[in-house]
Amino acid sequence: MEPEAFDFHVMSEGIEHTYVGFIEDDAGNMGVSPDALLGDDGVLELKCPLRHTHVAYGMDHQKLISQYYAQVQMQMLVCERDWTHLMSYDPKLQPIILRIGRDDDYIKKLSSALDAAIELRDEIVQELRGRGW
Repeated sequence: MEPEAFDFHVMSEGIEHTYVGFIEDDAGNMGVSPDALLGDDGVLELKCPLRHTHVAYGMDHQKLISQYYAQVQMQMLVCERDWTHLMSYDPKLQPIILRIGRDDDYIKKLSSALDAAIELRDEIVQELRGRGW
């Protein structure tokens, strides 16, 4: 249903949508695959959950936000964007479109954790190369 959700978002929001595939950071250490880039500073992330999940998100938007918060913050980090439209879509129900802002404190912690993981990866690769792998 994501193509239908995408078309709905295009028609309803009046924002320039640029379809993208996998986007890596400049160093090629991490990447994300948002559903689209929006205008000059936004990201689109579409979700098409089971109907009962969509209804639960409609009753409590915080459930939707908390479920995908790390994902959308990571997308804003890698894509260098300021906000995300997080959309839950069901063709028979009202869509939910939430604008999530960039959380620089969260992204700073996320970046630190990612840097530590990359450093550990590099140490392991170096060790394995030293063993002739």
